[in-house]
Amino acid sequence: MRFAGVFFLFLTILLACSSKQEPPPDVLPREKLLAVMVDFQMVEAAVQSAKSQGEAGQTARYYYDMVLEKHQISREQFRRSIQWYQDHMAAMDSLYSDLIDSLSGLQSRAGFRED
Repeated sequence: MRFAGVFFLFLTILLACSSKQEPPPDVLPREKLLAVMVDFQMVEAAVQSAKSQGEAGQTARYYYDMVLEKHQISREQFRRSIQWYQDHMAAMDSLYSDLIDSLSGLQSRAGFRED
């Protein structure tokens, strides 16, 4: 009887860890979040480039707000979505892997090389 209880507990933990959890409805769909993150990386690159060239330009916050507006999401939606992925590291790792692939593809199409 005790063995069955331990086995059941082990099986429950194993299934809980291996089951694929889907984000709740208030979390952005994965592809939309990926698109927002790609755009945020583009903003970050532009802001860093402007800083290195000594240009005053507009603030990063302005550009980030433009990205949120483009994708028709709020800061809170983005924050909740990122928080969900941070709480589900396997999903976050996969998301970041796709982010890197997307940015690498953009870099290739633009003709930039890493030196």
